Amino acid sequence: MIGISGGQKGVVYFSATRDLLSSILDSMGETDKSEENYVDLAGEVANTIAGNARKEFGSEFHISVPFVFKGAPQSIVLPNDERSFIIPITWHSQVGEIVVCLQD
Repeated sequence: MIGISGGQKGVVYFSATRDLLSSILDSMGETDKSEENYVDLAGEVANTIAGNARKEFGSEFHISVPFVFKGAPQSIVLPNDERSFIIPITWHSQVGEIVVCLQD
């Protein structure tokens, strides 16, 4: 999960199954399937997504360091009065999602 501040505020997060992360590691030729590599990969994907958004929205779009956690994201609370956009991902028959919630 990455926090957004500046001209806009909100969060972007990437959610993936272990199988999706494993497929990505395989495609990179990575054989080390340690827990640390799964966590690092999830953080890198989230950081890449947010970094690309920053390029699009400009320098006033500030992003935090990724916060990575395992398990169901029960602690993520998105604002009820703002729209959240869920972008489903299917890659090599594995599923994940990108969630974007930006306040005006």
